Amino acid sequence: MASLAFDAETSARFDDDQQDFGGQALQFRIRLSSGDHDLAAAIPRIYEGLPARYGGPNPSSRDVPRKPFNPPASASAERIAQMRKAYDERQAELQKIPYVVVWGDRETHEAMAVRKRAGEGVMSMSLDALLAEIAEANPSGS
Repeated sequence: MASLAFDAETSARFDDDQQDFGGQALQFRIRLSSGDHDLAAAIPRIYEGLPARYGGPNPSSRDVPRKPFNPPASASAERIAQMRKAYDERQAELQKIPYVVVWGDRETHEAMAVRKRAGEGVMSMSLDALLAEIAEANPSGS
C-alpha cells in the first residue's frame, strides 16, 4: 500500500468562500502485477485547515482576503448603491454578524430595517426593540 500527503495549507485557496483544490495533483508510481486492481483516494482530514469562521478542527491561520466590491462601469449611481448594499449584507453574513441594520432614506430610530442572520428576512423594528432583543439574546453583556 502506498500513501502520500497533500498539504492543503500551502496549496489550497479560499477565494469566493469555497475551498479550491483545482489543478492540484500528486503523482506517484507503483509497480503492479497484471490483472484487475482497485484504487482508492481519500482526504481523511478535509475539514482541517479551513478558515476559522467555519469552526472546523485545526483552522487555518492565513487571512482570507475579502472579495473586493467591483460594480460594472456602466451601472447608474442608484444601481451601484443597491449593489453595494447587497455586497455589504453578504459580507456581514460571511463574518457571521447576527444583525445587520439596513439604513436608508426611509429609516428612522422608530422604524429601521433589520436583517437577522438566522434567515428570518428583513423586518422593521425600532432601535429600542433591537437593543432589547440583543440584550435578551446575550444576557452576560459580552
